[in-house]
Amino acid sequence: MIRLYAKEFIIVCQQCKSQGCKVKGNLYYVERELLDALLKKNNYEQVRVKLQRWKRLQWLVADEGHLSKRMYVKELRTYKRVYVLNNEICETLLEIMNQNSGN
Repeated sequence: MIRLYAKEFIIVCQQCKSQGCKVKGNLYYVERELLDALLKKNNYEQVRVKLQRWKRLQWLVADEGHLSKRMYVKELRTYKRVYVLNNEICETLLEIMNQNSGN
């Protein structure tokens, strides 16, 4: 099951990159609607359950008691909640998966 989570996380990070999600350091800031839509494509488990597991694995950076992070949007002069994905973990997972496929 962890392999399935890892594959999906990698695909989602790659989609975020190709869709021009905001990047700060090694973190992707993803609109909630976009991530929900991406996670619904592989319907082996509810989106909320996937996000909870990602958070426990520290693949998802979130505020205490939330699955998202509160972020100030300068252009809108307001706060909104976004999902924050750790791209460094994505790259590590991709590296491990590539090593394992070579064996």
